[in-house]
Amino acid sequence: MSTPTGRSAKRMPVELAVELSHVGKTPVKGKSSYVSSHGLRVVTGSVWQPGARVRVSFAGEQIDERARVVYCQPIGSKKFAVGLKLSGKVLQS
Repeated sequence: MSTPTGRSAKRMPVELAVELSHVGKTPVKGKSSYVSSHGLRVVTGSVWQPGARVRVSFAGEQIDERARVVYCQPIGSKKFAVGLKLSGKVLQS
């Protein structure tokens, strides 16, 4: 029996305005670059610690989700790619 490799959920390139925040803190704006049914990748100007729990809000939508930071990688001068695992599903497969 073979072990599956790669992603279990299909990613879609989607640009959405999002806000990330810790409870009681001022939200930080960013833009998503990829969204899947389980998470998203957001480009922002702030560093986020892997394992941190954050709140994700989508601009113009009544969607407010909790997420966990999976990774935070520098991608340029003062820009970071943040991988988030959402507690619920955003897209239906």
